[in-house]
Amino acid sequence: TYLHCYQVDGTFLWRAPFDSQWEHYLGPIVVDGTVYFDGGTYGGIYSFDGTSGMMNWYTGLPQYDSWSPTWADGLLIVYTNELDIIAPSTGLNLGTITDPNYYWSGYSPNQAPVVIGNFAYVTNGGRLLAFDTLNQTIAWTVAISASGQIATDGTELFVNSGGTLSARDSGTGALHWSWVPSATGSIASNIIVFDSHVVVGDGTSTYVVNRTTHKTDQV
Repeated sequence: TYLHCYQVDGTFLWRAPFDSQWEHYLGPIVVDGTVYFDGGTYGGIYSFDGTSGMMNWYTGLPQYDSWSPTWADGLLIVYTNELDIIAPSTGLNLGTITDPNYYWSGYSPNQAPVVIGNFAYVTNGGRLLAFDTLNQTIAWTVAISASGQIATDGTELFVNSGGTLSARDSGTGALHWSWVPSATGSIASNIIVFDSHVVVGDGTSTYVVNRTTHKTDQV
């Protein structure tokens, strides 16, 4: 398996091998010329130099795939079946927060944590979870049939809640407002948040939802 590097015009620059087995990978993230991504024979996170393609370090993690790390205030936050806090310069694991109520539904979480301040947010088993990365505990959970990738504007959380677009308070998980495509429809896409609108899809149409009126402005 290889990490590939291209110029933005499509010109190939280099490729670098890394260990893997059966996994599928979400996109890497690049911070200050360093590439961080999921990989490893038994699961973990890599750091590669974005210019030379040389490996900086590798840190083993639970063997889950289809996740990306999140960069948050100088740290890497990773969610598999647990939340791990990784030092980007060395790969040192600075802390692990386990979930005693973790619901296993496969080896692919298909998400990256959303981070606001000291809280990292994920969905699992129908729950919206907030991990406190400072105190390394679970701050709260809300059972709302949550699934998929959370989106945020840095203040509110936007979650697929049983097929409904659900805008939630980042401090408590309390509901601010909600929206559904139609009486029989449900969200079937990632959520994109703008200052004034939220964009979602139901598998057939794409909707532009007004964040003030909570109604559809465009389909």
